[in-house]
Amino acid sequence: MPYSNIVFIKLFLDLFDQDDRFLYQLNESQQLLYVKLLYLAGRTDNEIPKNIKYIRHKINYPHDESCFLADLKRIMSIFPKFNETDNCYYFNKFNELHNRISKRNAKGTPKELQRNVPEEEKEKEKEKEKEKEKEELFTYLWNLYPKLRRQGRDVAYKRFSKGLKEKDYPITKQALNNYIESDNVKKGFILRASKWFGEWRDWIDHTPEKKVASRTDL
Repeated sequence: MPYSNIVFIKLFLDLFDQDDRFLYQLNESQQLLYVKLLYLAGRTDNEIPKNIKYIRHKINYPHDESCFLADLKRIMSIFPKFNETDNCYYFNKFNELHNRISKRNAKGTPKELQRNVPEEEKEKEKEKEKEKEKEELFTYLWNLYPKLRRQGRDVAYKRFSKGLKEKDYPITKQALNNYIESDNVKKGFILRASKWFGEWRDWIDHTPEKKVASRTDL
């Protein structure tokens, strides 16, 4: 077959090594179904027909319809970006997951949503999606923070989310990793989470020589 104009679907490495939802909250059948749905979204311009028989046949799903529906429900509960309309299933921001050049709307959602949702509602949905992503990131980091000092979650989130941009997401993980690996933490001088999440940027380029904590900081 000629290898030209091939459309690639990206499967991000974070799905396996930084996002425990895929490996630990989905069973193997659901994991495989998730990957096949990505493929099918690519084949259908992100408008997978809401036809169970068609989908099962198209991706060679090995179990019965009740199992398929249960697996699908589980995927949608764990990954809110996989969504549905009355007529189809789709991935939010699917344009970020493939290299196809098209006139699809920037959010990568089905055309019928573009037609039916007023601009104001689209903006509200966009803001809700951003806030949800921010909350998911915070929860991920919170669960990694030293357990004995996970104090003041609400305050921590408020401080953490203030001024946080999407481009900052990768460096928040690096900052926390730098902190956890620091001499301060290894010696037991651990900040309250509510304090650290307000100062996380101090740890982006941290080296042991740059920052030494004292008990008065805690």
